[in-house]
Amino acid sequence: MLSKLFRSRARFDDPDPEVRRRSVVTLTEEDAASFQADLAELAASDADVAVRRAAIGRLTEPDKLAPFLASDDADLARLAAEGIAVYGTDPNRFAQPEIRNAAIRTARDPDEVSRLIGEVGYDTELIQLAVTAKHAKVRLAAAEKLIAEHSLAELERASRDRDKNVNRLARTRLDTIKHAKSDAEKADRRAHELVKSLEAQLRSAETDPLFAAKLGLIRQDFASNLARHREHARLLKEHGVGIAGMDEVRVAFDALVAAAENALPKAPVVTPEPTVATAITTDTRPFAESLAALSKLHADLRSGARDVVADYDAIHTESVEQQDHWLAAADHAPPPEVLARQFHEVTHALKLLFDAALRARGFEAEVNSIAGAATPPSEPQSPEDFEALWQARRRARGQSDRLARVLDQIAWPADHTHPAIVRTARGAERDLAAIDVAAESHLQTLIARVEADIARLSEAIGEGNLSLATSLEAEGRRLLKSLPPAIGKRMQGEFNGLAARVLELKDWVTYATHPKREQLTAEMEALAQTPLAPPLQAEKIRELREMWKGLGQVTSHADRRLFDRFNAAAETAFAPCRAYFEEQGSRRKFNLEQRRKICDELAHYIADADWAHADWRAAERILRAARDEWRKFHPVDRSPGRKVQTRFEGLTAQLYELIKAEWDRNIAIKQGIVKEAQTVRDSVSDMRDATDRIKTLQRHWREVGITPRRVDQSLWREFRAICDAVFGRRDAAMEEVRQASASLLQQAEQLLDEYQSVFDASGPGNADPAVARDFADRFNAMRDLPREAVRRLEGRFREIDKNYRVLLRQARHRRATAGIDRLERIDAALSKLEIDAAATGLDTAGIEAAIAAIPEWEEHAAGPFADRVRRLRTRGSAPVQGVIERRRSLAIEMEIVAGLETPPEDQSRRLALQVERLNQKHRQTLDDDPQQMAERWCRAGPVERDDPTLRARFFEACRHTIG
Repeated sequence: MLSKLFRSRARFDDPDPEVRRRSVVTLTEEDAASFQADLAELAASDADVAVRRAAIGRLTEPDKLAPFLASDDADLARLAAEGIAVYGTDPNRFAQPEIRNAAIRTARDPDEVSRLIGEVGYDTELIQLAVTAKHAKVRLAAAEKLIAEHSLAELERASRDRDKNVNRLARTRLDTIKHAKSDAEKADRRAHELVKSLEAQLRSAETDPLFAAKLGLIRQDFASNLARHREHARLLKEHGVGIAGMDEVRVAFDALVAAAENALPKAPVVTPEPTVATAITTDTRPFAESLAALSKLHADLRSGARDVVADYDAIHTESVEQQDHWLAAADHAPPPEVLARQFHEVTHALKLLFDAALRARGFEAEVNSIAGAATPPSEPQSPEDFEALWQARRRARGQSDRLARVLDQIAWPADHTHPAIVRTARGAERDLAAIDVAAESHLQTLIARVEADIARLSEAIGEGNLSLATSLEAEGRRLLKSLPPAIGKRMQGEFNGLAARVLELKDWVTYATHPKREQLTAEMEALAQTPLAPPLQAEKIRELREMWKGLGQVTSHADRRLFDRFNAAAETAFAPCRAYFEEQGSRRKFNLEQRRKICDELAHYIADADWAHADWRAAERILRAARDEWRKFHPVDRSPGRKVQTRFEGLTAQLYELIKAEWDRNIAIKQGIVKEAQTVRDSVSDMRDATDRIKTLQRHWREVGITPRRVDQSLWREFRAICDAVFGRRDAAMEEVRQASASLLQQAEQLLDEYQSVFDASGPGNADPAVARDFADRFNAMRDLPREAVRRLEGRFREIDKNYRVLLRQARHRRATAGIDRLERIDAALSKLEIDAAATGLDTAGIEAAIAAIPEWEEHAAGPFADRVRRLRTRGSAPVQGVIERRRSLAIEMEIVAGLETPPEDQSRRLALQVERLNQKHRQTLDDDPQQMAERWCRAGPVERDDPTLRARFFEACRHTIG
């Protein structure tokens, strides 16, 4: 093993950097742990950057990684931060941004880094993490934290071509902000329009019998519009975007409303109230009933509660029936003048509305066709694309004018809610206007590019830069072709003058063109001999011709011969291209036929599908697939292609309307889910019940059918915010429990650390059983410890407690052994004193002095010697007979207990004692405690003679029993 380590260390010093790098990379985990100092030195001082990076990648000790955080090498600093994030144990290490960001970059589960992301203080750090983190979920989690518009724009730029999910999130939020701005501007414009409308209505307040109804509609429209503006302002504020409020226009509107209310007539013409109806005489009751029914019908139609265009026949029949009732009553008695005037006003208003509905029904097919075809063209790139854009613009303007004429002809009453067909027409007008605006934007961009090209071309000619001038001239011609003809002709004059100057410039360099013409001729002849693929061949021929043209007109006889050779080679080279282009013509015919088949299949699908039980997702896919397939079969011949295009647009519009109806139904369901979720959030206090109900609503959400992406995302954001709020409250409660558990865990760890410290400072001489009991009681009193830590904590406590109780046992053994030794020494000294006193007749003073001189003697703790000392002091008692024999029996019995051998001369007595002990054991009267046995030995006396050998046997057996 050591030789292996020495070989590895030797390879660290190898002159070849690749050998050093491989020796670092191939180290096992165990060897890397042993070489931390060498690896740190290698990372700091090696001349090869690859070796330094490999070495720092194997460091696992934070203190050795820390110096590299300030390294000038960004990769070394990044690797050091990642290493400290992984191997560090200091919880405060994440306070350093580079370590925190490294931990986030290398994490796999967003849940693991949610706390760290929450501590990130700047959007710039979040943007960096959203782009550079190693795992997609972590990148997306960092991106989710970005709200501000400028941060989202920066994130969108940084994530392009790197992470499509992060980029999509940024674009989605930017689109939301963009649409919110647009909608807020629309709401502001609508508010000003309503103010102007109210001003106009106020001028005719005294003469307009419907003024009160119009005022109510305008007020309702203004309130709804104001609520929309506030919602958009709130959304934009969340994204750090501020917009102007509507306080001024609201004040102006309120002032106009107050003036309008003062201008209302004192006796407004309204449907008679039930209390009034009861006051009408019996003869006029039929007129009042018919008038009330007609007034209610008119009010429903005016408010949009019923669509007169969609349900014309039933509504018209209902109106005729009520008018017939009125006329039938009028045949018997004339109606009251007041009711008659109201009747004529209502029937006149209904007639105007029915006439407008009939006109609207006549234009319904045309409006739907135009609305279905109001789709913006794709982003233009080539002059052909721009030509298609200008055509689309002209078509959009024509269709917009046609819609305006249709709406003028329909002449829907201004104070009545628009029916579906009129709303469709208005929406189509907005879509067509958007096409016009987009085309105008492209046009202004093109004009600016042409003007810039002309300026650069003039500058290049002035500098004599022919190459740049030729390139700019070609680019300018291409841009001029992209412009509409009228505008292109207007800008052509200035450009042609510069083109002539380019030609003059070419004349100055004609002398240098002949070698270039020879080279182009050789390339064309080589192209004729070894042709490329037809498209590339045609493009190459075109390039060579353009290059030839770029050299200017042919002015010499030699150049004319080259020109003839060049043209002949070009004709030969173009021969295979002709066949290819003929094949392309056949391809256009094939594409046209395929487009016709797409229309046929789409028409069959729309006609044959069971729309009451349709597979709506399949319908969406079919609509997308039809459009995708349609784009694949391109190009087609222009004239027949237009007819097929018109049919296709009508069919897709029809299918779109069916899908849109399903969208509307599903949107209503999801809006209901959002409202229910709001109720749960605001009303349900039980966290478990609220969470379960939110999860149920989430399942219901997933079960809802198709919805348009934009509306679905808006509802989803609202629903998700509610879910996040409920789950956030749950997480907060769980976090509170987790913190309490962590606090308790910390207390347990501190208690165990304290017990460990007490154990480390203790020994057999100062170990205390009360300490063990105290720590056991305190540990057992801890409840609700984290389940994942209970086993570890209990194991650690048992280990420390076991070690401490070993000290207690050692202390008890020492105290027992010391007590036995003390009894042996005092017994020997006291026995000697007893023998001497009996032999010499010591007086009382001598006996007291001798007793006091006994080593370790304590008068108050005489214990088992008390009776012997009392006898000795009274000097009235002779030595007790048979003490030696009793002590011999005690010595043999102690040897039996200790399991020691007994001298041969006492074997018979040992056997008898064993039998006697067996009987005592059955009677449960046996006491083998060494301390008790030693005290029995010491109580035997006074002695008439001493036997040190017997004493040594007895006390040795006691010590052996103690262990």
